[in-house]
Formats: sequence, C-alpha cells, structure tokens
Amino acid sequence: MAAIAMKHMASSFAKQEKFKGVDFRRWQKKMHFMLSSLSVVYVLTALMPDDGGENPTVEQVRKRAKWDNDDYVYRGLILNGPGILGEERSTVELECADHLCGGSF
Repeated sequence: MAAIAMKHMASSFAKQEKFKGVDFRRWQKKMHFMLSSLSVVYVLTALMPDDGGENPTVEQVRKRAKWDNDDYVYRGLILNGPGILGEERSTVELECADHLCGGSF
C-alpha cells in the first residue's frame, strides 16, 4: 500500500509547476508539504545525529544512516524536483533552495 502511495506522490510531484523566481513563499510551502508527506522534513531542522565515534551502537548507526538517507532525498527533491530546472539552475533557484535548506548549499 505504501508503494502505491509513493508512486502517486511521485507522479503528483512531477506535475507541479516550475519555480520561475516569483512567489517564493508559495513554492516553499509546497516544497515543505511535499517533504512532510515523504517524512523527511525533519532533516531541515534536526541536527545530524552523532555517529558514535570509535564504538558506535547499532541504534546510533541506524539513526545516522536514516538521517543521511533522508538528507539525500530532500536535497535531491529540492534540486531536481518541481521548481528547479533540471539542466540549468539559475542563481534565483539556487538561492531559494539554499534558503529552504537553511544555508547548507
């Protein structure tokens, strides 16, 4: 059932309009909703979990691996998803992605 929901979400995601440098707040809210729907929005505000150093516990490894994967997913969605043109990324688009991601680009 979750796979069907993800396919539907991905097809809806692809149909959204491209960001053209105007109405950033609207684009940001749509992107936040999409990230919330995929359960990766927490990466925008949560600190990266500690990797455990020399002797990490299984739980620390799992938390870090999940965070790393979700971080990869949300960055990919922002940079390659609706509003960010696939081949050419304008300065406005990169600044908007940077603003949404909290300056981590």
